[in-house]
Amino acid sequence: MIVNMKNDMIMKEVLADISLVLSDPMFSKELYTSDMLNELAIAIFKIKKLLSLQRLNVNERALQIEQYVAEHVSLYMAYFASFNNDACEISPSELIYRTAYSAACLGKTTCYGFSELVRILLLSFQIPSKTILAKFPKEKYKIMHYTTLFKTDDGRNFILDPERRQYCLWKKISFEEYMDQLVYVYPNQDWYQHKLDHCGVGRLASEVFERHDYELVKGLKQVQYRDQ
Repeated sequence: MIVNMKNDMIMKEVLADISLVLSDPMFSKELYTSDMLNELAIAIFKIKKLLSLQRLNVNERALQIEQYVAEHVSLYMAYFASFNNDACEISPSELIYRTAYSAACLGKTTCYGFSELVRILLLSFQIPSKTILAKFPKEKYKIMHYTTLFKTDDGRNFILDPERRQYCLWKKISFEEYMDQLVYVYPNQDWYQHKLDHCGVGRLASEVFERHDYELVKGLKQVQYRDQ
């Protein structure tokens, strides 16, 4: 009885964490059904029990979360097929791959779902975080990327990105050096309003860069964690 009560309490806390992260306008809570939210909560509950990070400091917890997600979730490249198609029509069923549900329950997602899942797990261990946009170094990449920012124990701003971590491991290149080449963009109302444009990828990098209402910075040292 006591165990069941404790588990029920933890599940309520998990659902509250999920709700708080999904309230960020970077994400799309409307893509979730009640069943999806419940399944995601169960998955987060199980992941928390597996991780057991209570004795670690903030930095160690965050890196363990990133490592877990990188090892258990893969990038769902098929999501971008509609974007690359001239017709640019995306099935509503494909939009679930923008969510933490697809990451935690289906094992594959996009950068949107990676960031969503990482942030829910961080919050479940009392670590606040933000999602910001980033532009990959090469011109051929037309889509803005979601990445996760948190503040370390010693006050440094640190990027968590399981999907790019996978990419750098595959390419055998330094994650830190690669991420330092990216241009980071602070999201604004324009992004929130257009995040599902272009077949679910949001405003293109070219559109973001040609506007004057986005704040851009280059390199990890220039990125700042902001409460607002």
